[in-house]
Amino acid sequence: MSFLRHGCDYCEACVQACPENALIKNEINDRFAWQQCAEIGETCFSQRGIVCRACGEVCESQAIKFKPAIGGTSTLSLNPASCDGCGECVHVCPAHAIKIQKIKVETLHE
Repeated sequence: MSFLRHGCDYCEACVQACPENALIKNEINDRFAWQQCAEIGETCFSQRGIVCRACGEVCESQAIKFKPAIGGTSTLSLNPASCDGCGECVHVCPAHAIKIQKIKVETLHE
């Protein structure tokens, strides 16, 4: 799945279309359908002191937030346990700093 144009809206069209039944929705992966999470790299504008909140504005799960800082730019915060791996943040990032990486769902429940 490429997130370069848009993220996943969980319509399940891919689940229906997969002839191999490789995409299965069940209780374990219902919350983390893609079993993936955003990872924000060093080229992130916000982390380099440049004002940008594009990813946080599109993050419906509120996994990406910005903590205001007095006299400076806001501090970026990513909560992997809240990230649903939809990928909406990828295509809006002007610095191309965000990737969606595979995660182990079990570690989020510990």
